[in-house]
Amino acid sequence: MSTNVPVFLTVLILFADISLLLGLAGAFLWARKRLPEQDRGARALALVATVILLIWFVIAFSLGYQNVFKSEFGGPLPPNILYGIMGPILLFAPVVLRSSAFGRILDQFSQTVLVGYQSYRTLGVLFFVAWGAGLLPDVFVWPAGIGDILTGVFAIIVALVYMRRGLAAGSLVTAWNWFGIADLVVAVSLGFVTSPGIFLLLSTDSPNAMITAWPLVLVPVFAVPVSILLHFCSLRKLKTDRMKAGQGDLS
Repeated sequence: MSTNVPVFLTVLILFADISLLLGLAGAFLWARKRLPEQDRGARALALVATVILLIWFVIAFSLGYQNVFKSEFGGPLPPNILYGIMGPILLFAPVVLRSSAFGRILDQFSQTVLVGYQSYRTLGVLFFVAWGAGLLPDVFVWPAGIGDILTGVFAIIVALVYMRRGLAAGSLVTAWNWFGIADLVVAVSLGFVTSPGIFLLLSTDSPNAMITAWPLVLVPVFAVPVSILLHFCSLRKLKTDRMKAGQGDLS
């Protein structure tokens, strides 16, 4: 399996992740402007969230570039990549799901935007580009790539349906969110069992070393946690809107 990443693929990955970063940072700042002046808690949290997002990306970029997350035979157990993926989720999920101030930030966005924004998941096509360059094994690429592409395509469809039907399409939004989360769980799991190390079970003849190496590592340590948290945002927004409308809870 090749270990030389084409320059164009590096550029595409960096462009995708930086665009994701700037889009989210801009969204937080936009929400902050919409919040009333007296809501100092939510306004402060929106600003803090923007700064944390930028710091998170810089850390992920720096450590990823130094191949700190790279999985190797005889490496640490658990592998460092686990912290890069799960750390941000465990740190920020309680805020996303429970903070009343964050809930007021979410109130500034429509469900259509929260769902439609994840159309960027169609960039799962980059997995196939990397596969074509001999960087990733097919046992990882096909489930992870197709799952991401479908999530992105469905994001557009579900967003348009919700735009027309509102909460009547709530069940569709829920199903899409759990499909997207399941796709990420499958992709991460396949990443572990195809990469060098103690968890290697598949693709043993050509281990998936590049998914944890620069620049592909930016996908699991930045894009994956961000996507999970965005799904949580959508589910929380749906629950809140249903409660306001007297239609029950998340399910």
